[in-house]
Amino acid sequence: MVALLNIYYVGQMSTELLAGVGLGSMLLNVLVFAVTMGLNGTIETFVAWSYGQGDKKSCGLHLNRAKVIVTIFCMPVMLLFCFIDKVLIGCQQDP
Repeated sequence: MVALLNIYYVGQMSTELLAGVGLGSMLLNVLVFAVTMGLNGTIETFVAWSYGQGDKKSCGLHLNRAKVIVTIFCMPVMLLFCFIDKVLIGCQQDP
């Protein structure tokens, strides 16, 4: 809902800003949300299997491994987003 309100507000200002917000939302959805939700879904499966077997130690092990894996994944993505303007200009996007 918040993203929809942001797009509506920016769309009232100018179409160039609206295009920028749309591109930013698309990059976030594709590069971060889709992959991390896939990782979290996999983790949820492993934890559910362990819990179903009554092995709570294995549940904790999977959960802590998942925290490390998701953190390791998020660090390069954060660096990518810090320099995303240079990356997009290098890909022939309009500044």
